[in-house]
Amino acid sequence: MAENTVPKKNVAYTFYVALVATSNRPDLQANPTLAAGDAQVSTDGGAFGNLGTLPVVTPASGVAVKVVLSASEMNGDNLTVKFIDAAGGEWDDLFVEIRPATRKLEDLAWPTITGRSLDVAATGEAGLDFGNAVGSITGAEIGIGAFASAAITADAIAADAIGSSELATDAIGDAQIATGAIASTAFAAGAIDAAAIATGAIDADAIATDAITATKIAANAIGASELAADAIGDSQIATGAIASTAFAAGAINAAAIATDAITAAKIAADAIGASELAADAVTEIRDAITGGAYAMDTDANGRVRIVDGTSTGELDTLAGKVLIQGTINDLDSLNDIAAADVWTSTPRTLTAIGTGVIDATARNEIADSALVRDIVNVEGTAAKHSLATSAMVPLKSAISGATLTVTKPGGGTMFTFTVVVDATADPITGIS
Repeated sequence: MAENTVPKKNVAYTFYVALVATSNRPDLQANPTLAAGDAQVSTDGGAFGNLGTLPVVTPASGVAVKVVLSASEMNGDNLTVKFIDAAGGEWDDLFVEIRPATRKLEDLAWPTITGRSLDVAATGEAGLDFGNAVGSITGAEIGIGAFASAAITADAIAADAIGSSELATDAIGDAQIATGAIASTAFAAGAIDAAAIATGAIDADAIATDAITATKIAANAIGASELAADAIGDSQIATGAIASTAFAAGAINAAAIATDAITAAKIAADAIGASELAADAVTEIRDAITGGAYAMDTDANGRVRIVDGTSTGELDTLAGKVLIQGTINDLDSLNDIAAADVWTSTPRTLTAIGTGVIDATARNEIADSALVRDIVNVEGTAAKHSLATSAMVPLKSAISGATLTVTKPGGGTMFTFTVVVDATADPITGIS
């Protein structure tokens, strides 16, 4: 309701009076009689005139008399109201002075254009225009809870209103940000990129121990597109920082490692030994060298060895090749014997063997093996004019007419030859 404690200029005003009984002073007159002309008003010393509204006893039959002055009757700085009983004899005369105010308490919130009140919005709400405020407001003047929940939103802050120049050094630290206060939904996609973070702005001192864990990083959140070339080098990874448990089974495979990404320069001397390789971890190398025919292990000195069950050779690297120290029997093939006992990974056809490459013992073993080998092993593949055929002619052959037939040891024709016969020649009757 409207505030009515202070009379206001040019605003209707209501007040109450009581009249003293003439015949029974000082008692108040009960239910006094009021007629036209009994109550008159004067504005700023002007002539008295009857009130527009005759005062009335309120409540009925009581002693209180309700007096109502209209806005026009209140349009003055000094008003006087007189009460005189024209009929006489019932109640004593009364004189009341009223000094209206320009503004009441409810009018203190008044547009600041007048320079004498608070700021008022167009809709009537009183407020404070910080643009008109003199001096400054510090954190001490604004207490916790001064702003209602959600009172300050993104819409309430103009674009670029808060920048680095508005924030003191270290103004926002971990103590000012509650756990979980900033969620991933608080940042628009691409809001924070390399251009938004100054060089050196985030270093080891800015990140608390264990502040960034696996649970803080969404699956696939950091990929190749998020890391600049050479962004992570040995200087960014502390010794022992990445353990074997940091990678899921199969996380690093051939597709994850670029060609030539791992070179000799990237691997320290003796960095990979027997303890770093699981059983059969290098089967591809073993099979490439031996065709899968041999096993691999290490000797007492930690060197890799090839074992074939009858002899052992030890592998060392020599100028990009593999050196076989010792001898290995029963090899399935030879690979580019560029020098004694040195192999490369590129297969080549052996066109000649130099003097001294095969010693006398080895040559004898080869010759002996050739002599004792059963012809049945080559009867299907031997050439017509090979040593195998020459050996079979005196053993399993027969002449019929002009045809010499050589028979396989296992049965069947091996080759046939055309012979020339002479009936007058001496026959061969045997060989001794």
